Amino acid sequence: MTRILTCSYNGRKRLAERRTEKRRGNNIDYNYEIVRSSDALPVNVRIYSVNEIELHWHKFIELIMVLEGSISISNSSSSTTLKQGDFILINSNEIHKTTKTDEHNLLLAVHINLDFYTSIHFGITNVYFDCNSYAHGEELAENCNTIRKLLARLIRELNRQGLGYRSRLGSCLFLLMGEILYFPFYKMADIKDKNSDADLARLQRIIEYISQNLQQRLTLKEIAQSEHLSYYYLSHFIQDKLGISFQKYLTQVRLDKAIELMLFSDKSMSVIAEEVGFASATAFNKNFKKELGISPNEYRTLFFKRYIKYKPDKLELTNNSNTRVDNNVFPSAASAAALSQTYQDVNQQTALRYLFSYLTEEDTASK
Repeated sequence: MTRILTCSYNGRKRLAERRTEKRRGNNIDYNYEIVRSSDALPVNVRIYSVNEIELHWHKFIELIMVLEGSISISNSSSSTTLKQGDFILINSNEIHKTTKTDEHNLLLAVHINLDFYTSIHFGITNVYFDCNSYAHGEELAENCNTIRKLLARLIRELNRQGLGYRSRLGSCLFLLMGEILYFPFYKMADIKDKNSDADLARLQRIIEYISQNLQQRLTLKEIAQSEHLSYYYLSHFIQDKLGISFQKYLTQVRLDKAIELMLFSDKSMSVIAEEVGFASATAFNKNFKKELGISPNEYRTLFFKRYIKYKPDKLELTNNSNTRVDNNVFPSAASAAALSQTYQDVNQQTALRYLFSYLTEEDTASK
């Protein structure tokens, strides 16, 4: 199931679902972060406190909102302090850093996969958003408040789930983008020095190429040739930058896509295995069970038991809001088993109380 993660983030500590690895380029250290979510949802949510998160970047956009205290946010060109109620959108592939100030902080981070919007916003993955409350809070005050309210609604839906929650979650995400687009935005190609680091640009190209060609028989040799690099160099490059081997990363991306097809199509496992690039259904089953601990059929069955009541002649949506499936039984593609060992709990009730203060009585009374 998708849960709101509450944790304290100290320096290099990390959640198993969010891999980061250190790399060096042009005398700047930064991490690549693989953001993943469960149940094939296009969103990943955390409530946490932070001491310092070193320079890093990820493919998902990220909305960071300060729920308590203050933090310092830095990117390659500037640094600013966010106070309670402030928010900022971190763009896809934007290198950034989060640091605590001299007071305690409590933060909400919402990662969103921009691919979710491509069906109605062509080219949105090539847009750079200048969306924040500290620079545009006066002229776009109403939009800022609406974004805060939508973030609260998003968390409310994830917190209670129940019948139709995935649809309401999708509605919140589309409404969020509707508000974000009131803020200034630019073509990514017009943002100077965005990919000034050659290694960063290369890694972005490789990640995008893998994403767009999953069905093919992808090989490291083929990618090395396209990048005009030796097989040996590229193998070590990927291991160094992603923290995992090329084959391991490729398998994880294929499994994530397979889960999406399993949950939102009636395709057979053999067809899904072929569409995401596994050599056979046997190879798919073997890798799936190795990564998640259960078979693809078991995973699909668990999902349908939670949300759908099956009868031979029809499918019925069911309200399983009281059903709670532990992440170790119904895991995402990366296990959260190390959560309790990696992070300390923060006060989730304080966070929810503050977020829900943005909701009206009409919001809280709605189903």
